[in-house]
Amino acid sequence: MLRIKAFYQQTQPQILLEEILNYYMQGQQYYDPDKLCQRFAIIPHGNRLYTGMIQALCYDYLSHTDTKTLILLIEDENITQPTITTEQNSELILGQNINIDQNLTPHFTPFCISHTQAIQNNQAFLSQLPFIRTLTNHSIFPILIPRQASPHSQKLLTGLKKIMKNNADIACACITQSTYQTPLANSMNQDRKLILKLQNQNKSKRLPDTHHLQIFSKLINALNHQLQLVIYANSGETNGDQKNNRGFCCMVG
Repeated sequence: MLRIKAFYQQTQPQILLEEILNYYMQGQQYYDPDKLCQRFAIIPHGNRLYTGMIQALCYDYLSHTDTKTLILLIEDENITQPTITTEQNSELILGQNINIDQNLTPHFTPFCISHTQAIQNNQAFLSQLPFIRTLTNHSIFPILIPRQASPHSQKLLTGLKKIMKNNADIACACITQSTYQTPLANSMNQDRKLILKLQNQNKSKRLPDTHHLQIFSKLINALNHQLQLVIYANSGETNGDQKNNRGFCCMVG
């Protein structure tokens, strides 16, 4: 079983559940039923004090889809080629296990490394677990993406296209966060440029600088979907910390 980091192990399930439900309640004011999430989402990661409400909003959109499995594309600076886990489930979060859909494993083994403990130290993945647990009708399939492109990147993209074209019950989310910059104006300006690239991917050849976002962007384009921005906020707005700003967004499509 996946060994969750200490701060998850030390959190009482009921206290954590109340915290997560509070984030969902906060996010309701931004939920726009006209912005449909069919199969794709961009979800932030980080300290829940800053990102919790926006993460909850993303998973709220995903919960309204007809999909059953959620593929998570997650950047990992410690690997050199795409990596998947051979775990069957994670430890108890909010009282129950989170299932990892190993039926997808054979589709990705030709161009991904398989590793039993691949995701246990990835902070971006760990930050998603309490929210993933609220997707009661979904299993997940995390894929770790190296920071730099590898010879297997195109094969991974081809595999993702094929799997999602042939399986309408699979959704895909990219776990990401903005650049870390001060002053605030510089950080927000870069974030806006990135959001515009993602929104206009069908009209522009310019792609995001981050490798796992490039794969995600090409996948959405190939399947003729388009992302819509639901909300963008920075850490100063979500928690009042104006010193070191990160930007977080919820995008769906």
